[in-house]
Amino acid sequence: MQTVFLTKAATFLQSSDPEGAQLIVTTHSSHIVASSGFSPVRYFRRRGSRAVVRDLMAFKERLTSNDEKEAFEFVTQYLTIVRCDLFFCDKAIMVEGAVERLVLPKMIQLVAAPELDLTQSYVSVVEVGGAYAHVFKDFLKSLQVPTLVITDLDATGGDRKKCRVAQGVSTSNATLKQWLPKKVPLADIQASTDAERTDGIIRVAFQVPEVAGGPCARSFEEAFCYANAAWLLANKEKLRGTADLFTQADAGALEEAAYDIAFPKADFAIDLILNDGWKTPKYIADGLVWLARQVA
Repeated sequence: MQTVFLTKAATFLQSSDPEGAQLIVTTHSSHIVASSGFSPVRYFRRRGSRAVVRDLMAFKERLTSNDEKEAFEFVTQYLTIVRCDLFFCDKAIMVEGAVERLVLPKMIQLVAAPELDLTQSYVSVVEVGGAYAHVFKDFLKSLQVPTLVITDLDATGGDRKKCRVAQGVSTSNATLKQWLPKKVPLADIQASTDAERTDGIIRVAFQVPEVAGGPCARSFEEAFCYANAAWLLANKEKLRGTADLFTQADAGALEEAAYDIAFPKADFAIDLILNDGWKTPKYIADGLVWLARQVA
């Protein structure tokens, strides 16, 4: 109904005297923003006792390089098609794939603590993939929304092919290479400091060992196995979509096999949503704690 209203209003204004009438709509509706396009948007964000106003067209005009302009066009098209609630959220999380997006609400609940409770904030979760998160950089910095970017290490070997992190020499992940921590050698990425993984109120989170000296995952599914090997084996009968993946003799064998398991992503996500007792992988848990501490 909001979309219909805005469409009718725009049709009326276009048919009237160009200097006759203007319409101002104040809204918290992502549907209205998506329907209006970004050109007319004036974005207000509270900063203490005052408000900061962003003119999205003025922001676009400040972009000089072709790469920046192309990135802006991609972001506006993507958000219009997918979701515009980035404008209205307190905080944002950008994720690599569908599994993380589906399971993240439950992980937020698991990590919640009285002093670090993200469930009390309006958190927008946007699925962008590892190849596209970095193009949101200028847009997110302009909105000044505290943002956690959850992405994969995507380790590659000397032949540039996918490999285990332990054998990797670099990454194929565009976000890690072009934004945060803006490094290519895998060892440099893993050794990057908290400061190098942070850009103002934006931070990147990628796989780390669950315990010191333990294996490091390349993907979310592999990381989940390292964090929950014993739980997966003990509860496999409850996993209706993925039980047949966990036939290993013990947790150590599952950890060894984790890299090679071909997970049906939607089934795995639903299995995790419907069951309790598992642990959020360390890199995501640490990232969520960081985001909870940011002032919206």
